[in-house]
Amino acid sequence: PLQSVNSRVGTMSSVAAASAVASYQAAANANGKDATDESCSWQHESKAQAGEAADLRRQISNDPNRADNRRKSLVSDQEYKDTLKKAGIEDVNEPAFVPIVDRPQFDLAIGAVISFNAVIMGFECDFKTHGGDMLVWRILDNFFCIVWIGEMILKLYYWRQNYFKQAWNYLDLFLVLIAINDAWIMPFLQAEALESLGAIRTVRMLRILRLLRLVRLMKMFRNLWLIVSGFFDSLSTLYWVLLLMSLVVYIFGVFLRTTINCDDQFAGWTDCYAMFGSIPRTMYTLFQVLTLESWSMAIGRPIFEVQPAFFPIFLFFLFLTTFGLLNIIVGVIVENTLNVAQQNQELQDKRARQRLVKDLDTLRVVFEEADSDGSGTLELEE
Repeated sequence: PLQSVNSRVGTMSSVAAASAVASYQAAANANGKDATDESCSWQHESKAQAGEAADLRRQISNDPNRADNRRKSLVSDQEYKDTLKKAGIEDVNEPAFVPIVDRPQFDLAIGAVISFNAVIMGFECDFKTHGGDMLVWRILDNFFCIVWIGEMILKLYYWRQNYFKQAWNYLDLFLVLIAINDAWIMPFLQAEALESLGAIRTVRMLRILRLLRLVRLMKMFRNLWLIVSGFFDSLSTLYWVLLLMSLVVYIFGVFLRTTINCDDQFAGWTDCYAMFGSIPRTMYTLFQVLTLESWSMAIGRPIFEVQPAFFPIFLFFLFLTTFGLLNIIVGVIVENTLNVAQQNQELQDKRARQRLVKDLDTLRVVFEEADSDGSGTLELEE
């Protein structure tokens, strides 16, 4: 086995390195240790590997003899890239500098503050209304306000005009304005002035809107955000499904309102007018039927005892709405969630390729460093 070390540093070493790293990742996936599931780990490891490769390159460049040997090496950068391409590995470039607002540590810190803010809002609802210490709540409001402003300033500094290309940032900007109004403007206004302006109720509604910041917290949990993204992507289709369901309910409502006479045939049923006394009441009753909420005892039996011919009508309505359209809604949400998961998997695959390329770059430097005489082959002594 030691004699096999005497091999070329070019294609043979690159393919071997690629196979070794690919085998390691396959074994890790089999054991449920896919390193691409967590963005923090792969970025830390990638930076560490890049640092090791950079140290080796500096050692070679600082040694004149080794630098000359490397220049004499039979492996060129183009040959190395061609080898990666033949092995099905793309050289995915990533920026050398990652802004602090794009790092996972920054997202985790902001997520922790959002979670803490949500907990404080719950305590504030209970204790602030019972005459609690107002100074504590003002200090906390100022702290959160400063954090949100600092986050927005950092993103504006690093992203520049790209900050306004994301819809989520408009929500953040709106919430920052609410925080500034709540912490630095409202405390200085007199209660009498607010009452004269009728703004107290509006202020309370704006304070409730701070809960929208919890939506950002969902983005930090991949599996949770897949469900939320799948639901949002389904809204356009759900609109048409709900429109179709409304038409079906309206058609059956008109039919039942016309055929069920509460003054004649169903005069003995005390709840007849409450259930079918008008088109809106009939549609609401059908909505209760399609949700299966006690419809059999409260609606079905009183009608079927007087007129059994209505049973197939209600049965057809149930199959059309409850077992048909409602299941379509579930299927649409599931389909869009799977599509979002597929897109996320493509992102994870791209990160895996980045790690693989960095591993191969490190191995290439190691092989070339071992080739001390620049012959293009590794001897047993080397």
